Amino acid sequence: SLPSLNVQQTFTRDIAPTLADDAETHGVKISNRLTSDVNVQMQPEELQQILTTTVQNAIQFSTSGGSVVVGSEAGRSKSTLIVQDEGQGIAPEAQQHLFEPLTRGVDTATFDHEGLGLNLFITRMILQKHGGDIHITSKPQQGTEVTMTMPNSGRVATGIATQVINPSAP
Repeated sequence: SLPSLNVQQTFTRDIAPTLADDAETHGVKISNRLTSDVNVQMQPEELQQILTTTVQNAIQFSTSGGSVVVGSEAGRSKSTLIVQDEGQGIAPEAQQHLFEPLTRGVDTATFDHEGLGLNLFITRMILQKHGGDIHITSKPQQGTEVTMTMPNSGRVATGIATQVINPSAP
């Protein structure tokens, strides 16, 4: 069985410290607006991969002085993670290919950025494996928003709703 992971805790403890130098080098501020009520079921390495990929992309493609906002919203059955940047944006013709292997959302001839173009492909595979998905909305020169949805972990609900659904619950 997969562990239940708190997204805010994972980001604060494991991801933010590893990306702090990268953000500082690029002159980008990371704003953590993750809520404490978002829990997902997957391997810790998988959650670290999807958070690192999306936030690191946002840092890499942001302009100096900009910010990257990492937020979340808990829904009834699925939670949403959102990573927003104020960067250069992605051209509309490139957006449809972002999740294909070996594809990048920038003109690699004019933008010096390391990477093979596999991270978003892998991120989508991880999310879909767990019943979630990823979507990107972007406008050139206006930044990008990455929205990831994933089922909430199977944590037992508390309170009156539990008693209505399962009368033997405490």
